[in-house]
Amino acid sequence: TNSSSASLNQQAAGESPAGKSQQRRKNKDGLALTPNRSPKRSSTKDKVAKDGLLPRLTDAEIRKMVHSKDIALAKILEEHESEMNVMAVNMEELRLKNLRTNAALKKRKKRARVTIAILTILLAVGGGCLEYIKREQVKREIASGRDEQRKAEEELIAKLKGEIQMLTTKLGD
Repeated sequence: TNSSSASLNQQAAGESPAGKSQQRRKNKDGLALTPNRSPKRSSTKDKVAKDGLLPRLTDAEIRKMVHSKDIALAKILEEHESEMNVMAVNMEELRLKNLRTNAALKKRKKRARVTIAILTILLAVGGGCLEYIKREQVKREIASGRDEQRKAEEELIAKLKGEIQMLTTKLGD
């Protein structure tokens, strides 16, 4: 528990929790050694920077690092550009597909409207024809009923005339 309380005290004091092993790796200027800042690169001990600190990297190392970063950035930009091209192609394909789908839907709607209009007209004409046929049938039935009634009345009149003649002959006899 002493080591854990010591590391907590170091952390509270702003020190690194790694402790003395990290402190041994620090250079003369008080900065921790990093991959870019190794003891073998500090061969320019006699050169001092403007701020009084030793330079971290030489000009050649800086140029080499900038060049490698430029190459990495160029690759990233190239990948990004190719991905953007793929997305643009996909978006164009989707736009064209959307246009085709919308055109097909418009045609389908137009066909449906025309079909509904034609069916409405057919139903109206069919209903009119049925109504006409029914009226003609009623007219024929009325006409035939009148003919039958007229024939029946003529028969009745002929029968009654026959009876009248018979009665007048009987009266006259």
